Amino acid sequence: MSALWGPVRGPRLFFDRDITGTYIVLMSVTSKQILQATGFKSPKTLTRWAKSGIIPGPHVGTHPSGRGKIAYWPDWVLERCQRIAELLRQGHTLGSASSVLENERTLRLIDEAVDMYADHVLGQLTTRRQR
Repeated sequence: MSALWGPVRGPRLFFDRDITGTYIVLMSVTSKQILQATGFKSPKTLTRWAKSGIIPGPHVGTHPSGRGKIAYWPDWVLERCQRIAELLRQGHTLGSASSVLENERTLRLIDEAVDMYADHVLGQLTTRRQR
């Protein structure tokens, strides 16, 4: 994935291709924004999670001030980190929190597939009745 770096402050945009090869634009958040939202103190937490595969690795670029580096994460990582933090507060281990997240993702995908199938069947029924 290639990042667009520029003098503009605020959210960063990334171009990527989805599974169909279509270009998409992804918004990003910084480590600081994620840490503030989750209550964690150290960016090392995010690095550890990325190394374990729970979240993707960041895009690292030059800080907008021109001094130092800054990590940019896809915007959906913020919500995922908040959910992980919530599960950890509930007493889950990092491993069990990861399992819960994968189970939730699987259930969402099943729900979406069922909804798509139902829409397809209803569409066919409507078309038949209109004939």
